[in-house]
Order: sequence, then structure tokens, then C-alpha cells
Amino acid sequence: MCNEAKPTTVIRVDLDGVFADFYGRMREIASEWFECPLDRLSGEVSYGMTEWGVI
Repeated sequence: MCNEAKPTTVIRVDLDGVFADFYGRMREIASEWFECPLDRLSGEVSYGMTEWGVI
């Protein structure tokens, strides 16, 4: 008896913004870390969050 590998299908889904607001929560965390008011951190950020001084 031979065990042949069966092809598998992998589906990948980007769930950011679907199940959770990743950047919204990271904004709250950055506000705590940097000890600055939440309204001083931009709501629109790029990858890496350089606008908040993270990288």
C-alpha cells in the first residue's frame, strides 16, 4: 500500500480590521508607553508606525 501525498489547499486571509482594530489598539498602547495624550497620536499611520516614533 502506497501513501501518496494529497494536494492541500491553503487559504490565507488578512483579518486586520475585520475582527479587531489593530492600529487603533496599538495607538492606545503607544499612548501609554510614550506617556502622551491619545489625541496627540495620529489616527492614520503607515507600516512601522513611524508617525508615533515607534521605529
